[in-house]
Amino acid sequence: MNNPAQPQHAYNAGMGQRIGLILIGDELLSGKRRDEHLDNAARIGAERGLDIDWVRIEHDELARLTGVFRETMDSGDIVFSYGGIGATPDDVTRPAAAAAAGVPLVRHPGIAGDLEKRYGDEAHPYRIRMAEIPEGCRGSHGLIIVGCFGMAWVLAG
Repeated sequence: MNNPAQPQHAYNAGMGQRIGLILIGDELLSGKRRDEHLDNAARIGAERGLDIDWVRIEHDELARLTGVFRETMDSGDIVFSYGGIGATPDDVTRPAAAAAAGVPLVRHPGIAGDLEKRYGDEAHPYRIRMAEIPEGCRGSHGLIIVGCFGMAWVLAG
């Protein structure tokens, strides 16, 4: 009998899928910034009786991330990707995910509206780029992108 207080790996819990995290950022790999996403994801998973099965830390590099996303999209795993989604030129998560899925980036009106509401005139011309998401993804209010090819991103904000 399962102990609900004991986290289980998603695959062993009968879901048939593993849960993975991709942490993206040159600053993570250089040690300039400490990641907090793994701790938070592990805590939230444990509260639901799930464990994180794997974690990858990757550079902000378009070609590399495109390959990583293709691999994880094909894996069938549930994947959460953190980082690389801002409006600076080194933030290539969204274009890499779109390239991996073979779809263009499109501006999501709800996310664009959230950004404009939050930042006003300062949303343009750069922050508004965060509203460009891979075609086929569903955006939601609160600056979270969900439903992207088995992956989910939490947007900066």
